[in-house]
Amino acid sequence: MLMLKSHPDTYRGFSLVEMLIAVAVGLVVLAGITQIFATTVGSASDTRKMARVNADLRAAMDVMMRHIQRADYNSAAVNPATGAVQSTSNPFTQGANDLAVGSNCITFTYDDSDDGVVDTDEDMNGRQDVHAFYLNGGAISMRRDASSSAVNSCSPNLTEGITDPDRVTITGLQFTLGEQCLDVTGGGTPTACVAGAANGNTWVKARQVTTTITGKPVEDSAGTMVRSITNTARVRNDLVCAKGSVQCP
Repeated sequence: MLMLKSHPDTYRGFSLVEMLIAVAVGLVVLAGITQIFATTVGSASDTRKMARVNADLRAAMDVMMRHIQRADYNSAAVNPATGAVQSTSNPFTQGANDLAVGSNCITFTYDDSDDGVVDTDEDMNGRQDVHAFYLNGGAISMRRDASSSAVNSCSPNLTEGITDPDRVTITGLQFTLGEQCLDVTGGGTPTACVAGAANGNTWVKARQVTTTITGKPVEDSAGTMVRSITNTARVRNDLVCAKGSVQCP
């Protein structure tokens, strides 16, 4: 009778050392995969946060640009039917009503109510003539007309936010005013709005406002995801003034 010889070594399993090595290698691979996954998720989260900041900064900039471009507009200055100048006196450029740039703040008026008068309260349609944008803590605030504060106040008592402090922290708001004057009486020579023409000469002052907003996600306590955008708005309503007056140098 043929007897089969058994070979117990053929069926031997892994040794303890081999198992430990396999487990160690598996853990290293798993740690690597976990790290890659965490990095990918973190990068995607940061990308979403930055997209949110960029969108909020652009939205706030668009709101301010639309209003700044209309600064000093006076509906009563020109006859809409004939185009003839009805009045050279513009109440929206007088004294505190005129466009002014301060520290982290801009104030101005324009005739949104279309009545030729600087109204300090909203009309029935919600239109308002008095405007201000300023840095308020970590947000940008916009003045509401019903505020009892001075027209050129950079901290009016009635405002509404145009950025959400729960989404983005505004760390900087800067306005820079650029001016160029045209000496109409003296022949129309452009100047940098410096003293040079004779007092009493009629000047036309063209202005532009460059605005820079800087912000970051509210979760970014280390300040590593700060973003900044800049835009320039040409004030469409030039200031006509007499050389030597309050509005003209």
